[in-house]
Amino acid sequence: MLNYESRPPVDHDSVRIPRKIHQTWKTREIPKANIPWSQSCRDMYPDWEYNLWTDDDNLELIRTHYAWFLETYQSYDDNIKRVDAARYFILHRYGGVYIDLDFACLRPMGPLINEGLPTFGIQHNNFDAKNLRKLKFDSCDQQIANAWMASPPKHPFIVKVITQLRTTAREHVVDATGPNFLTINVVEALHMYPLRVFNMPLIYNQQWNASQPCTSISDCRTEEPTAYFATFWTHTWKST
Repeated sequence: MLNYESRPPVDHDSVRIPRKIHQTWKTREIPKANIPWSQSCRDMYPDWEYNLWTDDDNLELIRTHYAWFLETYQSYDDNIKRVDAARYFILHRYGGVYIDLDFACLRPMGPLINEGLPTFGIQHNNFDAKNLRKLKFDSCDQQIANAWMASPPKHPFIVKVITQLRTTAREHVVDATGPNFLTINVVEALHMYPLRVFNMPLIYNQQWNASQPCTSISDCRTEEPTAYFATFWTHTWKST
């Protein structure tokens, strides 16, 4: 099942990804269409801590714990950049698993995160994670998406990511905070930190720009026997 791991696994007893799920939305009233998908994750992990972060919560996180980044955060020209950036800071401070609201949980994700390493997924079905080292930084093509991410708190890779955010603030969203930004940071860090990256369909069962092959959670569980999640790609970020 493992598609890419940059180093041998660490000692399981030395670091773990906390049993926390993080999701974000503008307010506490998420769109009706997303409720069943979000609830599927809450139902699958009833003993995990669940956190829904609003725009106000994200701002308070930065203001309280990362004041050095506040000016950049407030200066972003697009709110989705703030939403993207907040995900990295949430994982840095608290650790756990970040999951977009248009994901449904199909199967327990323990096998994906049990090594305690920062973990990500490829969102292109024609790309093999083993080829990450061959990518050129100017043509990463959004291979690794930031719609699902897992990490222990304060991991040095996440430190690298949040530090880099200030250098890309004026770029297009995919390069400033989104998939290209994350992909480049992963590629740069492969020789520095233990990381895990999984191919489709384990995390992303469908490419971001393609139609969803299954339309309900129950159908996805049947039709996607190796997928841990169904990615419905509502693209609400375009109006965030």
